[in-house]
Amino acid sequence: MASRALTTRRPVGLDRALARDLAIAAATGLGVALAKRYLDFHLGIPGHSGLFWVAALLLGASQGRAGTGVAAGIAVGAWGVPLGLGHSIGYNMALYASAGGALDALRLTRWLSVERLPGAIVAGTSMHLAKLAYITTYASATGLVKHFHLLGFAPTAFNHALFGAGAGILAWAALRATRRRARPR
Repeated sequence: MASRALTTRRPVGLDRALARDLAIAAATGLGVALAKRYLDFHLGIPGHSGLFWVAALLLGASQGRAGTGVAAGIAVGAWGVPLGLGHSIGYNMALYASAGGALDALRLTRWLSVERLPGAIVAGTSMHLAKLAYITTYASATGLVKHFHLLGFAPTAFNHALFGAGAGILAWAALRATRRRARPR
């Protein structure tokens, strides 16, 4: 006869941390898709909308465990269809997952903390440059002419780095403000 310890079954389901991370990813994905859709002012400056969507992705995905950035990026692609972001769902998923992946990779290092200003700046800049790298690779592979081809790659990369750094500062300030309010007085 088998011992009781071997026959006891655990309930099947998601653990709470994973469920929390998935909820964070879905909510972050919605916030990023909304920021990209409604806070893109069509200024003709490559990377300017990253100020808002990178900040939203950085702020949201940093609340979960490593891997939440990629999951949130995939969620942006899914939310992008009903919100009309343009491009295909697969393109958007890969595009924003590349930015989320950059955040996840940076979060694996011990020296980077998005709760500190330098870490948030490095994260925002890296995320926006990862998205530019994806666009550049895709355009090169498919032969598409993108806006940055007309302006030149160096100024476009500079703009993406600048707006990514600004997004890091914005996310850091928002995170700091929420942490202050959460502290008991």
